[in-house]
Amino acid sequence: MPNDSDANPCGLSSADFLATMERSGILSETGLQEVRDCLVQDTQLQDSSALAERLVEQGRLTEFQARRLLVGKAKSLVFGRYVLLDRLGIGAMGRVFKARHRLLDRLVALKVVLPVCASSKHSVTRFFREMKIVGVLDHPNVVRAFDADQHEDSPYIVMEYLEGEDLEKVLRRRGMLPPQEVIDCMIQVAWGLAHAHEKGVVHRDIKPTNLFLDNTGVVKVLDLGLGAFVGVSNEGASAQDTDEGFVVGTCDYMSPEQLNGQAVDARTDQFSLGCTMYRLLTGEFAFPGMTKMDRMVKRIQDRHVPITDVRKDLPVPLVAVIDRLLSPRPEDRFSSAAEVAEELEMLLPAADRRKRETRTSPGSQQLRTSTSSSLPEPETPLDWSLIESALQSKRDRARETAHSTRRATPDSPRPASTRLDSHRRNLEDEGVESGRRVQQEYRKEVIQLNRALVEERTQDQTLEPPTVAERWLERLGEQLGDFLAEPSAGHIILILVTMAIIVALGLAYTLS
Repeated sequence: MPNDSDANPCGLSSADFLATMERSGILSETGLQEVRDCLVQDTQLQDSSALAERLVEQGRLTEFQARRLLVGKAKSLVFGRYVLLDRLGIGAMGRVFKARHRLLDRLVALKVVLPVCASSKHSVTRFFREMKIVGVLDHPNVVRAFDADQHEDSPYIVMEYLEGEDLEKVLRRRGMLPPQEVIDCMIQVAWGLAHAHEKGVVHRDIKPTNLFLDNTGVVKVLDLGLGAFVGVSNEGASAQDTDEGFVVGTCDYMSPEQLNGQAVDARTDQFSLGCTMYRLLTGEFAFPGMTKMDRMVKRIQDRHVPITDVRKDLPVPLVAVIDRLLSPRPEDRFSSAAEVAEELEMLLPAADRRKRETRTSPGSQQLRTSTSSSLPEPETPLDWSLIESALQSKRDRARETAHSTRRATPDSPRPASTRLDSHRRNLEDEGVESGRRVQQEYRKEVIQLNRALVEERTQDQTLEPPTVAERWLERLGEQLGDFLAEPSAGHIILILVTMAIIVALGLAYTLS
């Protein structure tokens, strides 16, 4: 255990230390008896600091617990049903502890409102709002809540314990992050936001410190205490806290509509997400300035500094996504966080997409639940014959069915229409270039088909028989077709006689 200025300031003996530990309630009776036996067997542990260090080495106490016990603060190590193991952070209105549930033996993160803030109506109202917001969310990329209650007038909320670090710490430790890594993280954040928006929750404070990267590579959205219920994601919520009237958010990640005090919706989280991506990729802010006021004015009046001015090795599609996220007008951004996630997924190589999905399975299947219905990539080439068949109209399919039924009927006539196109293909295959011969073959087939149809009409009892005039015109058409197909002397004489008769009838009608 490292040296600490708080270590044994009161000069506690080992017996006093043991008595303090008993009052704390952090160890079971069996555990306390084992500590007593250890004291009896090892006379060198009569000093409380030595005893505390030995217990930390054995894993019976944490360093945080040992320091608190050495200063006589036994009561502060147990909070309701939870034993406090370490302090993870402290904020303006509360502290976050690593804790263990007494009965379930489960590690959790316990967020407690400070006693000085518990008397503030605003702080308590805001804290209970966070409880309600986190409670309605259940997504792999949003921190989960297990419990919420009050203990000795101090409200608290119990969330899943995460091991890792937030993305701001990752940035400070490693510097500018690789584009593919940022894309992967932001895909997860976008799916988490899509889930929150679907539940009617707008975060309003997306930034690297509120995005936690755990040791398995999963990113969780944290700190929904500033979030707001808007009923549905496209309805506006106030940009200000309704209790105190201050603008909600962090200056360098706030959208223009937040700074202007306008109503915000889910698209404000997109702007903050764009600022976050810009920060992680460059280490700089999208809207730099010497003072906070300068940065605020710039994001209202000007566009962001082009990210390619700061980092030139970024893919063009990625730059396009960031530029769209940072559009000053909400209507120029993406239609939803789910669309943002889908656009970013398209920037990942196929192998990386599969690796990411495998890494986060099976729980990550919820990433797209109620937010997207992406289709899997086809493993085999598409069968266009099936597509064309599906696109045919009902009328076409009915006509084909009728033709098939009629062809299958033994008594029905079978015109040789199926050979109409075969003659042309045969002639072309044989190298015949004469268009006249092709035309003759076609005409023969047309004539045969016409005769077959006439016979069919004659045999159909439901149709009226053709008149004499119709028969005469049909016969004349056949003769003309025969002449065009195979002109002969007989055909020529017949045509000349017919024309002479027509001219004679015309003259007689005129003179009369």
